[in-house]
Amino acid sequence: MKDGSPQGLGGKRIVVTRAAHQALAFSRKLEQCGARVLHLPLITITATQEPDCPIDLEIFDWLLLTSANAVHYLDLCLKNTGKSFENLSHCRVAVIGRATQKALASHGVNAEVLPEKHVADALIKALFTAEHHPAGKHVLYPKGSLASHEIECALKIRGMSVTSFICYETLFRPVPPEEIKLLAAFNPDAVTFFSPSAVQSFVTAGLQRIVTVGTRHTVYASIGPVTTKSIQEAGLSPVIESPRQIEDNLIQTLGAYFVRKNYNTIN
Repeated sequence: MKDGSPQGLGGKRIVVTRAAHQALAFSRKLEQCGARVLHLPLITITATQEPDCPIDLEIFDWLLLTSANAVHYLDLCLKNTGKSFENLSHCRVAVIGRATQKALASHGVNAEVLPEKHVADALIKALFTAEHHPAGKHVLYPKGSLASHEIECALKIRGMSVTSFICYETLFRPVPPEEIKLLAAFNPDAVTFFSPSAVQSFVTAGLQRIVTVGTRHTVYASIGPVTTKSIQEAGLSPVIESPRQIEDNLIQTLGAYFVRKNYNTIN
């Protein structure tokens, strides 16, 4: 990020709410741009106890993955049954997001379907564009505990047989009192969100009241439209949204926001 790093982030105080195992790279990129970072994980991701992973993988025509977490925890499920992604090599693969595509590629699997917009509706449309005869096709759909039923319902309406199972749990992380004090003292310029669950955890913990006590006008930075909707429904504002669901794009969006804000303040 050093070459071509966005302006506007120098000295800015940014809260990163991602789960601990996902936050490090994003936080480092922000720091390389001159930002001060407070890591405040609001969710934890854990493997499902005894996931109902299907044994007969040969029946599936499609593998559907909507997050890098789904890739990671499907891999664990497969290993626990003595299998690997090689046992799904016959499947066509559809994914949401570049991060999911990258995680899958690390296992030697290429995604055939990757919609430009990283939302469920776009994935559904892209899948049906690729699959001309969906009726009777079998789909394996490992997912998180908070996933909606939108994708499954859309596929079933078109006659596809969907086998879904929860391979990981998304849990709200209780924020200890000492971290709440750190947040209050940090007085953030921005709070970043990568999922609706992090937004819900933020509001459930009442952290919006801590943020608004500060003297700064905090902006809420969203990775994409689904997360933005959750922020808006929680009554948090102002909100800015990354045009693509990629870390670097969110950082660029933050930088551009602060450049505009500083310009408007000066003029």
